[in-house]
Amino acid sequence: MASDDDLLYDSIKMGWAKYGVTLLADQPYWLGETVRKAWSQGDLRDYFVTEEDRVAYGYADDVIHYLSSGGTLGSTAVSNDGDVPAYPIWTAVGPMTAVSFGVGGSDIVVPFDIPEGYAVQIDTDPINGQVLWYGLWDGSKITDPVDRTAELDPASKFVAIPRGQDRGLSIAMTGTGAVMAEVRNKYRRAW
Repeated sequence: MASDDDLLYDSIKMGWAKYGVTLLADQPYWLGETVRKAWSQGDLRDYFVTEEDRVAYGYADDVIHYLSSGGTLGSTAVSNDGDVPAYPIWTAVGPMTAVSFGVGGSDIVVPFDIPEGYAVQIDTDPINGQVLWYGLWDGSKITDPVDRTAELDPASKFVAIPRGQDRGLSIAMTGTGAVMAEVRNKYRRAW
C-alpha cells in the first residue's frame, strides 16, 4: 500500500480495506467434446499401366490406362452448438505435394511439400497464435516442431465456425497422406 492511499481507517487496526481487483481468465469457457475427422486419398495408381501393375492389380492384357480419383477429398459440414465461435485445428500428414483446407470456402494453402513421416499443424484460433508448425510425425503429434508460418500463402484465411451454425469444411490435396480437422466447441456455462 502506498503512502498516498486515501484510507478512512487504518487497515491494520480495523482488519479490512477496500481494494480494486481486476480478474482475467485465460480460458473463460467450458469446453465441449473434441470432434475429430480425418480424410485421406483413396487408391492412387499410375496412369500408364506397367507389367508390374498388371501382376499387382490384376489388370487385363488390353488395359493400358488407369484413372485414379481426383485430388479433391470432398467436403463435410461441422456444427458449432457452442456459445462462441469455434476455430478448427488442422493437421496434414505427408506424403503430399499440395494441400489446402478451410472453412466455408476460405482456405489455408500450405506452400511446400510434406514428405512421408512429416506433418504440418495449424491452430486457427487467434488466441493460440495461428502458427504453422512443421516436423516429424510420430502418429499423434509433431515432434520437435519448426515454425514455418512466414511461408504461408498471404491469401490464407483463418476462419471460425460461427456459434449455432453449420459450416462446410473444404479439403484438397495431392498425395497419399491424410488431413485431420479437430474442433472443440466452447460454452459460457457447464449446463
